[in-house]
Amino acid sequence: DRERAQSWIVAHRGMKTPTEFKASGAVPALMEPGDILFHNILVVHGSPATVAPWLRRVIYYEFRPAHVEAAFGPHIPEYIPLKQRILLACIARRKLADYIPSAETPYDYRPPAPFDNASHAAGDEPPTYRYLHSEYWRK
Repeated sequence: DRERAQSWIVAHRGMKTPTEFKASGAVPALMEPGDILFHNILVVHGSPATVAPWLRRVIYYEFRPAHVEAAFGPHIPEYIPLKQRILLACIARRKLADYIPSAETPYDYRPPAPFDNASHAAGDEPPTYRYLHSEYWRK
């Protein structure tokens, strides 16, 4: 149902932590299962807690250079190598997938110094692919 799939986005300045989210003044972005919503990661956003027995899946794709993340956040700099390790593991997995065209050139991830220490050895899986943003949010 649409109520279960509602997502709330608020264009609000001044929020310092995810726990400060308030739905007052929110603009609803009604979503259906399978829908995709693109927005700036710095836009305050959220959704009501789900009471459904199934999982709500969210995938975040963040596109900003590591030096911007380190300087401005929204996460603490310690989050950068965790994200890099997951990215490298995903690139390695994609290279091994049997559905990838043989002519595809794999993405060559080469961040500039000092963010160029990330590495990935074949078969070296990250301990997890899930990190809570709230654990790495700047205070």
